[in-house]
Amino acid sequence: NGEANQIFTGDFTVSQDCSGLWIRGKEEKTITVNSGITVNEVSGGKRPLTIHRSSITSSIINNGRLIESRDNQSVILMGRNSLVELFENNGTIEGTQGIRMVNREGSGANEGHIEVFTNTGTIKQTRDIPGDTDSDTHAGLLVKVWARITTLNNSGDIRSSWQTVRNEGIIENFNNTGTITTDRDDDGTVDNGKAIVNARDADSPASWYANQSFEKRKIGTLTNSGTIEATVNTIHNTGLIETINNSGNITATGNRAIYNKNENDGRNFGEIDTLINSGTISANNQAIHNTGTITTIINTGSIVSTSSYSIKNEGDITTLTNSQGASGSALTYTGTVPTNYNVKVNSASDFGKIAFTSISGSLNFDVASESELAGGTTYSSI
Repeated sequence: NGEANQIFTGDFTVSQDCSGLWIRGKEEKTITVNSGITVNEVSGGKRPLTIHRSSITSSIINNGRLIESRDNQSVILMGRNSLVELFENNGTIEGTQGIRMVNREGSGANEGHIEVFTNTGTIKQTRDIPGDTDSDTHAGLLVKVWARITTLNNSGDIRSSWQTVRNEGIIENFNNTGTITTDRDDDGTVDNGKAIVNARDADSPASWYANQSFEKRKIGTLTNSGTIEATVNTIHNTGLIETINNSGNITATGNRAIYNKNENDGRNFGEIDTLINSGTISANNQAIHNTGTITTIINTGSIVSTSSYSIKNEGDITTLTNSQGASGSALTYTGTVPTNYNVKVNSASDFGKIAFTSISGSLNFDVASESELAGGTTYSSI
């Protein structure tokens, strides 16, 4: 009836179409939206789902549709100092700004925290690519600087035209077996956007980040056995990603499937501790472009660029281990060489090959310890 449904405690099941669910209070509560049910925004008021600041919720399970039709409004807004133990989407979450965790920027807030976020359905940010003034606020899932997700599991679809997942806070464990894409309309057209962005909050100064005793702009482990795709900078990192483990596909139809960037501004440093690839990382131009720091790359899959280099390095790469080459196309590399390069040998016909072009620096060469070498065999053009 044009008013938000305020939920303070107990079990609440939505079994008919309605507008505005407003979760409040510190008492434990469980909210379920049944299959076939639509929850819209309140006209002139609340979003389809608002998780009020300082509230505690055991679980939110959406089997229906949460739809926000207004421009410049998120479908779901999570307030600061709030906790959701389990958020499960088996239905549809759709609107111009998708899910937004914590509005507060800069100092003076406490974390909004989702312990486990599981998506088996569809999360879709519907707006066309926005202007520069509000580009950071539009994403299928936006984790702001005061937000945290302990475990994010996606086996469904997360779609947008601009930034599909943007993290400015903390995502400890990010597991994708589904699709994260800028093919917003699922029509085979990949829009000019980025699939996963791990970056700064644009409104917080570098000095504020430098003075904090906690980590922000961090993804702990990103594990992909599904599809992550965009036009450019499919995974765009200016923060910290501790581990990327890819056995699926990370694809850019244009430039840079993975862009690890140091912007040299005191708050965007670009660091990846470990990048493990047993799947495919591909782009038209530069599959991996690094201007920051990557400690370890282990490639037993395929890193390919159709018109340029597998890896372009303008930063620091400490150790690169590679088995791609003899049984397919060689790994191609330009820029500053890694400190250590290890060739991995699987057999007489399956071992690493690398082609260096326009390089600088010096490297230490070795054979990876797990290699299987056959006596009397020549491994050529490595």
